Amino acid sequence: MVLPHDAKNMKLKRPMSPHLTVYGPTLPAMTSILQRITGTMVTMYALGMASVALFVPKGVTGLVEYIQSWDFPSVLIIGVKTIIASSFAFHYLFGIRFTGFNLGKFLEMKTAYSTAYVCIALSIVGGVAGGLIGHVYSFM
Repeated sequence: MVLPHDAKNMKLKRPMSPHLTVYGPTLPAMTSILQRITGTMVTMYALGMASVALFVPKGVTGLVEYIQSWDFPSVLIIGVKTIIASSFAFHYLFGIRFTGFNLGKFLEMKTAYSTAYVCIALSIVGGVAGGLIGHVYSFM
């Protein structure tokens, strides 16, 4: 009797996805996954802002005024802005890096790792800078 593929593997006690337990996560793989996640975040943000501009009275300005009326602490606002700015910076910089991969550049493992570290550092700097826009003078 011939068993279906899944039944045979279960009978032999084989793991469902052995590649997940055999191979550890690598920086290029993790940055690729994060590139997709930040792309989704940036897309949702853009669609949300476009929807606000189209359907909310007074558009984005009205939304900003409404959020400001809640009087959130500056630390929270800076944190949210930093997360959004970091997502934009990460997606942009790693998009350039992945374009280089498509052009046959940065493919050696040492170069792939070094470009990833540079992009991560620049994403952090860009995120913090983006989060502090408009709040620098309130700390002085």
